[in-house]
Amino acid sequence: MKEQNPTDKPLWQKIVLEARCEPEDDETYHAKAYSGEYVSSTLLSTFRKSPYLYWATINGVIERADSPSFRFGRMAHKMILEPDRAFMDAYAVGGPVNPKTGKPFGQETKAWADYEAEIGRTIVSEDDYDKVVAMRESIMTHKIARWFFFGHMYETIFRAEICGVNCQIKVDAINAEAEDMRRTEEQATSYSLYLIDLKTCDDLNFFEQDAARFQYVHQAALYNMVFKQSLGYLDYDVKARIVAVEKRIPFRVGVFSLDSSIKGAVCDIDRDLAELHRCRNRNEWPTGFEMVREI
Repeated sequence: MKEQNPTDKPLWQKIVLEARCEPEDDETYHAKAYSGEYVSSTLLSTFRKSPYLYWATINGVIERADSPSFRFGRMAHKMILEPDRAFMDAYAVGGPVNPKTGKPFGQETKAWADYEAEIGRTIVSEDDYDKVVAMRESIMTHKIARWFFFGHMYETIFRAEICGVNCQIKVDAINAEAEDMRRTEEQATSYSLYLIDLKTCDDLNFFEQDAARFQYVHQAALYNMVFKQSLGYLDYDVKARIVAVEKRIPFRVGVFSLDSSIKGAVCDIDRDLAELHRCRNRNEWPTGFEMVREI
């Protein structure tokens, strides 16, 4: 994974670089969560649904899910967050062509998988590539969203112990307010730092419902807690924003603030982590459905 250290870093980046963990590829990062060594926001959400589901996931009883939607999301993150060169290091555009039809093989075929293994990169179709390029262009022309991706730090990892549980986060993008970016070390006593979560969606009009369903506020709360714990600067004004972009024409972009709702979610995270700590100590993993429920 490529390092992202510019030659001349603003003060806020120096502080964050001192606090963050060394860069890791996605496979290494996720392996530390699925082994049970650390808890990620995804697996804490699984635990919130059912402690037994969490136990079954980290013990391999339930296989890790992957899907075309997840793969597309990873590709979009790479294109939008990282330099174009980093995207091309990880992906190749255009799959192998079937000589009988003159058209590319399907993404689930053996020919496609063999070609990926041969070139050592993930192949994306030309249609998907054009789509993520359009999504990136839409973000970079949005009057608010674009500023989060100028001079940002991307996919930065932090780890900290919260409520007796080792937690890890990978922040899509971190940036400072415009006035904070220009401060010197003598001028700056604190910063307003933004933790940016990039999301793709089908329809922005339903994004608030998606956020509630997938508990994005709880994800932001855990990120806020681990980030602050890692930096050790509790007086920092840490703000949470989601930049959501549609995966289809016209690729609308929306920016959503989670600042007002994080406080309540932090209490939930504290409770979840404390319960996880108890489950580990007792080696008891209830399903959450042991009792009769009223419908």
